[in-house]
Amino acid sequence: MKTARRGIPLDRDISSRILPWLLAIMVYLIALALFSVLSMNKISGQWDSALSAHITVQLPPAELTPADQPVDVEAILELLRSRPGIASAKLLDKTDIDRLMEPWLGTPETTFSMPLPQLIAVTLQPAAQVDTRALSQEIRNISIDALVVDHKKGLEGLIDLAGWIRLISAGVIVLIGISAILMAVLITKMGLAAHAPVIELLHLMGAEDRYVAEQFQRHALSGGLMGGLIGLALSLATFAVIEQITRGLDHSLVPNLSFSALQWAILFTLPLAAAGVTTLTVRLTVRRSLARLP
Repeated sequence: MKTARRGIPLDRDISSRILPWLLAIMVYLIALALFSVLSMNKISGQWDSALSAHITVQLPPAELTPADQPVDVEAILELLRSRPGIASAKLLDKTDIDRLMEPWLGTPETTFSMPLPQLIAVTLQPAAQVDTRALSQEIRNISIDALVVDHKKGLEGLIDLAGWIRLISAGVIVLIGISAILMAVLITKMGLAAHAPVIELLHLMGAEDRYVAEQFQRHALSGGLMGGLIGLALSLATFAVIEQITRGLDHSLVPNLSFSALQWAILFTLPLAAAGVTTLTVRLTVRRSLARLP
């Protein structure tokens, strides 16, 4: 039983040696897809919560308003504050407008010479449903040049896009998982074919199918853990680069994309999941293949 004690020389099999690297690539891709799902969820959630509760009323610049047709700002503010679902309405001063325009038009010194519109920031009550079209018509009855901007409608396309990206990323995770299972089955069958003489000899010497399956199973477990850890290390390096790139961005538009404690825990279970699924797949494949042998 010397051969049985030594086991099957799977380390000499080229197909089994590439298993850890293929799993590393798949774990890396799954981690990136998972990061995409979580990031899109954060971004769309922030956009929806931060901007869906606000609308803006844009009025003509005071400098360009005819002296005999002034815009009755107070009447518009009174109208807004009296409407159900509106929590507050505030006319932005020059400092507020310059702060809003600075990322697009430069410093206040640049914008002082430019006639800027008057802006009224309107905050809606939580879960309020305001008919912005009817509200716009009422405001236009006071000032024909007024414009009501509903930020939620402007972002609906982007929020829908983020939802599709989440869905596609989740689909990618499923497809990569299926590919990993099929890859493990294929490599296992190649290993069985390559070591068929040794397996036949083990059977003649009294080795059971369970012993042969355990040989492949232990090899798959070690390879799966190694590949999963390599993929995890690559993904952590990638996340560090992404964090450096996004660190200087305005978090009012792009939120902090770092993981929560639960999300980190899920990420660090990927190597264990990869090793477990690979080991189970290999075991079932070997037992099923050996059961078909005469």
